[in-house]
Amino acid sequence: MSFSKVVRLAVAIVVASILLIPLLQGVKAPPLVPYEAWGVAQDTGGASLGVNQPIRTFIDGVDYSNLTGTYRADGSYQTQILGNWYIGATSETPTIKEGGDPGDPVMFAHGDMTTSGLVFRQKAGWSTATFQNVDLKEAIGTKQPALIKIYSITTRPTDLLSQYAYVCNPTASPVDLSN
Repeated sequence: MSFSKVVRLAVAIVVASILLIPLLQGVKAPPLVPYEAWGVAQDTGGASLGVNQPIRTFIDGVDYSNLTGTYRADGSYQTQILGNWYIGATSETPTIKEGGDPGDPVMFAHGDMTTSGLVFRQKAGWSTATFQNVDLKEAIGTKQPALIKIYSITTRPTDLLSQYAYVCNPTASPVDLSN
């Protein structure tokens, strides 16, 4: 093969690379290693919740529990919460939260928190690659939060004003929404 053919081939490869590289999708970082909690879940009197009782984990009001439930008669459970996607110190998807961020408070609940559900007294902070024993006991009735409903969220109002949400309180008691 002559020198001019080698040069033309090299130039063709460089030009093709320059044209194709922008078309390739960027590399995505994997999510942080999940946080796992395990332990025994009990009601307010200290009795086991039993088998197949739903244990939910919430971060900022979003259920990240993957439909975990108790798996033994003593109320044993194990739940895993995935992490948010990161590259370096910042989230890869700042407008979408796929899981926990380091230090996020995790709320544990018995039930789905839509029509029923009881919050446990214990809480934990989300951290990557943590396997933590958290024995759960339901909070007494007066310490349970009201089950309010978000009626709608308007992210692009037609009047071009601020975003807003409608919240519905299906109970007869007042609810503090300040926090």
